[in-house]
Amino acid sequence: AEPSRVWRAVAQVPGRIVFVSPRFSAGMLFDEGALLVKIDPTDYELAVARLEAAMAETRARIDELAVEKEHHAASLRIEKASLALAEASLQRKQGARDKGVVTPDEVDREARDVLRQQQNIQALENALGLIPFRLKTLEATLAAHAANIEQANLDLARTHIKAPFDCRLAQTQIEQGQFVNKGQTMF
Repeated sequence: AEPSRVWRAVAQVPGRIVFVSPRFSAGMLFDEGALLVKIDPTDYELAVARLEAAMAETRARIDELAVEKEHHAASLRIEKASLALAEASLQRKQGARDKGVVTPDEVDREARDVLRQQQNIQALENALGLIPFRLKTLEATLAAHAANIEQANLDLARTHIKAPFDCRLAQTQIEQGQFVNKGQTMF
């Protein structure tokens, strides 16, 4: 008699065998979905937890970036209002200088204040201009973490080796406590 289907159980992840079915021996029958072997899932559970923490951190950085954008926008409004006042003051002092009431040095100090305000505005506009690029970087990092979590969850699921269909074990090549490498035939 020949089996209609043959399945070779190959370890898809490395690890120590922490569970072997009590009936795990050649000739034993198993129903589809029966847990045959379990590889220690601890490393894979930790990987998922680390990646979830990294995702949470990236989400927090995205939220922080949104707040930073709001703060820069508010500061920009204030700096623009301050610039308008400084420019008005400069015009008054220039008029007073033309009448001989103030010295040219006072006008120069006022002009420096206007330039300082313009520089502050430029710095804030530059910071606001970089935020979309920083956001794209964080979103890409978030997508990479999501993909890595999917892979880690897949690896975690691969620590439970179940019968893919009703079957009979022909040979067993592992035992509880043994370390298996990825690609190693187990049974």
